[in-house]
Amino acid sequence: MRNLKHKSSTGLAVALVALAIGGSLSWTNADTFISGAIPTTTWTPSGSPYKIIGNCSVASGQVLTIQPGVVVIFFTGMEMDVYGQILAQGSPAARITFQGLTPTNYWNTLFIQKGSIVPDSSFSYCNFSEATNAIHLYRSEMETKVLNCNFTNCVGFCVYAQADIWNLRPMITDCTFVASTNGVCLHGYNYASARVDATLANNLFQAIPGTAVWMKYGGVGSPKILNNIFKNCPTALSTGDAFDCLVENNVFSDCRVAVQRSGSLSSMVAYNCFFNNATNFLGYPAGMHGTICGGCVNHNGTPCDPLYNILVNPLFAETNTYTLAANSPCIDAGDPAGAYLDGCFPPSLGTTINDIGLYGGPEACGWISSSNATFTVSAAQYCALGVTINPSTPGRYRLEYTSPLGNTNLWTQLTNVVLVAAPFTYLDWDYPAAGQRYYRAVLLP
Repeated sequence: MRNLKHKSSTGLAVALVALAIGGSLSWTNADTFISGAIPTTTWTPSGSPYKIIGNCSVASGQVLTIQPGVVVIFFTGMEMDVYGQILAQGSPAARITFQGLTPTNYWNTLFIQKGSIVPDSSFSYCNFSEATNAIHLYRSEMETKVLNCNFTNCVGFCVYAQADIWNLRPMITDCTFVASTNGVCLHGYNYASARVDATLANNLFQAIPGTAVWMKYGGVGSPKILNNIFKNCPTALSTGDAFDCLVENNVFSDCRVAVQRSGSLSSMVAYNCFFNNATNFLGYPAGMHGTICGGCVNHNGTPCDPLYNILVNPLFAETNTYTLAANSPCIDAGDPAGAYLDGCFPPSLGTTINDIGLYGGPEACGWISSSNATFTVSAAQYCALGVTINPSTPGRYRLEYTSPLGNTNLWTQLTNVVLVAAPFTYLDWDYPAAGQRYYRAVLLP
């Protein structure tokens, strides 16, 4: 998705800017072979594919930027060690690909160890396949973001976060983990001071034959597992002391074991939907988790356990993107606290109370598709900014803004859903005092 920016200034600024949303990219492919030290550089579509023929590294103080549409091919067993910064930020229309030579030629890993003064790395709209451990986060104080990425055919872990003596705070949202041996491992290693305070939100874990999310032994931390779907996973979530995990607003369906723990922590498993699992809770005392209590009902009146977990069919509208049917008991059934309120309608349904599953809570906004429209932005009368959506095809659109534009999914809704068959103009009266705004038109299902 590309975004339109208008920066306000003193007085009435007049601007006329057109931006195409979506469309296709074209370039001439030319192999670029990579080995050894990688200086500060940008990998572009014109140099794609980039072929990793030997182990390579990005040193501290160096930055590797990878543009949308780039393909990175690792030869068998190769890895990239990043001690500086890697910024791999694709787009919905032009994702970045990290892959092996063939589906059976596996590369090793993207190993990231950030120095104390090095900015965090980030990945968005990337596809990872044929890796041993696709992303390995190690030791350093870091808040790496992994957003809207797809992982498949990884034979170790898709993401392996190892704290050692430091604090890792990765944020993994709106990603898919499919047909890989294991999903995400949060590993405190053997140091009591090692913390892994990860947030895993609005991800799909499907057909993971090992463990979808594993809080491995050692260390401490308070990971948050929010609004994910675990489907057809032998072990969906495994944790043990000294991790104290918050597990809310998730769907666990058709798993052998949904949630298991060793020890006494990670007791806050609430507002989830469990359906057709062989075992819902392993290592939890009977009579509390997963046991429907007399008179216990959730916000919708569905019978639940004392922590508002429901044991019913989530009623997906379809099993491709796992949207909820209009009569799903997961709508408005999640944690009603302000931090978890739905932020985008659709994909969320009902009221602002959290919808259990992928499309509930504030991070559900990351699942919205990009639009196929042209913007026109111009100054209008009385100091309002005119933002016009020129649709290439008629559809249901919503206008949103963010300020400033960053690697986030925090967009604010400007309009309700509007059926746009001809140019539609919205007058943004707040822009003179807003400083800087980026706009996007969202094409809704």
